[in-house]
Amino acid sequence: MRRKLNRYHPIQMRNSRHKLEILFDRSVSFYILDELRKHPAVEEGGKYIGYIFEPGNPSLQKFEVNSRDPAIVITDFLPGGPKAVRTAVEFMPDGEYQDALFRRAEELDPAIEHLGTWHSHHANGLQTLSPGDVEGYFRTVNKAHYRPDLFLASLVKHIPINPESPDWIDHFLFVRGADEYYLATGHIRVIDWPTIFGIQTGHSQQHRRVVTSSSATNAAEVLRERPSSVWYETEEGRSALAEDRRFFREQFDSNVIATRRDSQITLTGQTAYKAISVTYPRNPGDKEIAISVQQHGVAILHIHCELSYRKISFTAALAAAQYQLAVDCSSSSSIKLPSTSRANHSSSSSSAVGG
Repeated sequence: MRRKLNRYHPIQMRNSRHKLEILFDRSVSFYILDELRKHPAVEEGGKYIGYIFEPGNPSLQKFEVNSRDPAIVITDFLPGGPKAVRTAVEFMPDGEYQDALFRRAEELDPAIEHLGTWHSHHANGLQTLSPGDVEGYFRTVNKAHYRPDLFLASLVKHIPINPESPDWIDHFLFVRGADEYYLATGHIRVIDWPTIFGIQTGHSQQHRRVVTSSSATNAAEVLRERPSSVWYETEEGRSALAEDRRFFREQFDSNVIATRRDSQITLTGQTAYKAISVTYPRNPGDKEIAISVQQHGVAILHIHCELSYRKISFTAALAAAQYQLAVDCSSSSSIKLPSTSRANHSSSSSSAVGG
């Protein structure tokens, strides 16, 4: 009975036993609006790509997520493609095109995952997923070759004037093996985690649009080009970031995070004991980067160098972190407790065990 009741009607995620932190880079909604603008009279869509994190992953500490829950971070999506079928009542992506894009994204970062999809019903006025949508998502999340155990499906209900306004898009979570799906709209958090796949997807700050409400006559015409000139969108910036992200993953596995502040990207790799961060130039033509080494949350080294010499500086930063860890371990092992303290501690422990 429960299966029949919830098969085509989502239940609130707060009532689900499946706990998950869902994070979106703040630019994703702008990129979705850009795609909608290209085809305002028909359905449109794309495939989400991003990362999966186990509970307690230190890469997410700065976002204050619940450390007991797993998390997904959606940083971009694969556009529908040139051969996609688009009508007022149907959207069928160009699968061959999307698969080729995903393979290229994997070459840049093997940790990337396909995490779901979005599509629109703005052309037909339908405010919820169709039964066909729901059945398709159930099938996808339960396929053997689909790697994650979850699938996030987003539905655009209408084209908003401002992508940061509420109520224009809903999000639904499908979970492998579950007979129901969940309304996750109220559980979405927006963060700064910029895409590194802009060349592949065509999504970048340079192509992002902004609202021009004073001259807008309808939702399909409310956007215009936003002039932008930032280092990380240059060919040099994209190449350096992709190369350095691979290097950091070799050192820190999945504990690598890219953040953006005031048009500057900072790449951070960390473990429970150490963290190394590199902050890249803001403007095209700038060449200086800043590297910081932290041990147990305390900065122990700052390095400023030319971009072209960053690999030497990375080596120095890693050596400094390793040396400081060795010093800390040596100091810890050389500490001796007074005999009375040892005796008291031993007695206390024996009492507790025998209790």
